[in-house]
Amino acid sequence: METEQPQKIVSKTVARKNRERQERKDRILETTRKLFSDRGVSDLTMQDIADANEYSIGSLYLYFRSKDDIYAALAIEGSRMIDESLKQLENDSSPISKEKLADFFVTTIQTLKDYGVYFDLLNSLVHGSRKVEVSESNINDLLEATASSICSAEKLLIRVNPELRDDPDTLTNKVLLVWAQMLGLARVFGTQRSTLFPGISIHSLSTTFIEQTFYAESHSAH
Repeated sequence: METEQPQKIVSKTVARKNRERQERKDRILETTRKLFSDRGVSDLTMQDIADANEYSIGSLYLYFRSKDDIYAALAIEGSRMIDESLKQLENDSSPISKEKLADFFVTTIQTLKDYGVYFDLLNSLVHGSRKVEVSESNINDLLEATASSICSAEKLLIRVNPELRDDPDTLTNKVLLVWAQMLGLARVFGTQRSTLFPGISIHSLSTTFIEQTFYAESHSAH
């Protein structure tokens, strides 16, 4: 019986260790996200986070160098969830209907409700007075996920309105408009302010926005 070469054994071992490390990081992030949701983010310390995950503070620092790094990792997680939803819609070969776009809006707005606070925290820290302690790999991952989402969003908008292919400035403006709309709805429906609009749902608002922003002008052009 042929035995595996040492190089293959080492490669498999490294891959297994990397996978196990990522799984531990994912578990830490999920536990910490729930902790932030229950207790808020401002008063929690790294020791609190370590205790909630049943880690020593030293072990926690092997995975995250600071609370800022955890904010960034959670923002990356949210970004990748949005990017995955975009990719699924992009790879759908059937026509992109208003209903499909509205469903995507609802899914994305829910993700922003759950993860948007971490984008806000990073933004406020970056523009604040103290140095932000975020690893370079997390910064790169966040930029990569964001760039991927923008690219997918542009492709989707071109499928809805092919004329945008020849108008890159308008295309970019549309992407920013969509992003701002979803952020705004996530803010409203993530707080008690949504009670000011009884009977109004995220889905119905998303459908109205999509009709007025994309389909109305694409139909009028014909």
